[in-house]
Amino acid sequence: MVNTTRALRDEIFGLNEQIRVKSFALVGPIAFPPELTMRQLHVLSATARADGLTVHQLAETLNIATPTASGLVDRLAEKGLLQRIGDETDRRVRHVHLTEPGQEMITLLDTAFDRMLEELLDLLDADELIEFRNHFKLMLSVLERAQAKRAEQAPA
Repeated sequence: MVNTTRALRDEIFGLNEQIRVKSFALVGPIAFPPELTMRQLHVLSATARADGLTVHQLAETLNIATPTASGLVDRLAEKGLLQRIGDETDRRVRHVHLTEPGQEMITLLDTAFDRMLEELLDLLDADELIEFRNHFKLMLSVLERAQAKRAEQAPA
């Protein structure tokens, strides 16, 4: 059973890599500043999903150290993509927000994925669309379970 599970996991990782490569080939180049790292893109994406997080919360969300998150936020703020705004009730707390150029960057990335998904969905018949939808629902369910597990394991 362990070998079967390991083989299935390895196959899934291989398929994921193929999907990633083919997806980028289909979407084409995404115009974002070449000086952005993948970690910086993750910070932008996390901020877009939960605007107003503190750097500590952002670090927890991304499973990175708080000083690392702070440095990433600093570099993205220097690029004009994020800003730190002080808390009205606690001057020690600063919340991270997307700037307008940061939001434009996220919109650009989301639009590229939406274009690819639209093209793929156009190739599917009704039965395949139902199966595709069910796979998305399964993925969402697993993501929600992973979030719940992470929340349970987080220190209080």
